[in-house]
Amino acid sequence: MISGTLLVGLGKKFDASKLTALPEGSFAAIPANVAHFASAKGETVLEIHGVGPESMTMLK
Repeated sequence: MISGTLLVGLGKKFDASKLTALPEGSFAAIPANVAHFASAKGETVLEIHGVGPESMTMLK
């Protein structure tokens, strides 16, 4: 996390009760094929790294 706070949870369906806060300076490693979801708290800047091929589906 570069700035702000990202809220991340594991599972195929968004569940706010499963969110964990990742504050500025933190990181998370999520293995391949593990379903997860996220939500930003305020203005948030993050950097994402991965080994391809990969895909991302953004939902609003």
